[in-house]
Amino acid sequence: PLHDHGSEADSERVQRTFVGVTLLHELESDGSGQAWKTLRDPLIPVLRNSQLKVWRYWDEGKSPVKADNPDLPTIVYCIPGTETWVVVCSYSEKDEDAVIAIDHETLGLPGDIKAVNYETGETLPMSSGKLRLKVAKHEVIGMKISE
Repeated sequence: PLHDHGSEADSERVQRTFVGVTLLHELESDGSGQAWKTLRDPLIPVLRNSQLKVWRYWDEGKSPVKADNPDLPTIVYCIPGTETWVVVCSYSEKDEDAVIAIDHETLGLPGDIKAVNYETGETLPMSSGKLRLKVAKHEVIGMKISE
């Protein structure tokens, strides 16, 4: 398990993957490292919102945010018509160029949306409802999608 990685357990790289897997599977856990503060903590108020709707990569039906690569599963936390938070966690054995499709109508957002990496504040490249990202091996990316 990721929390029992011997001498590497507290490395930021392992902790980033750990928090990504934890968020992706809606597990309650704690770890060490900056990633817990920058990836998990911003989601805490969202997860407590009574209007929250969640799409998990394993759910039946189509997710409104989906990567073109099955090694890059997503979880979508949405407050319909307001904001959407997405976590993408790489299970790939190599860096990947990903295309992530966003169905803004299902999210209750207008067609003119933007995506921001909520850890860094960086605006992510989007065109025609699709994000194009480089996702490193075993990396996690948190995004906020809004008007």
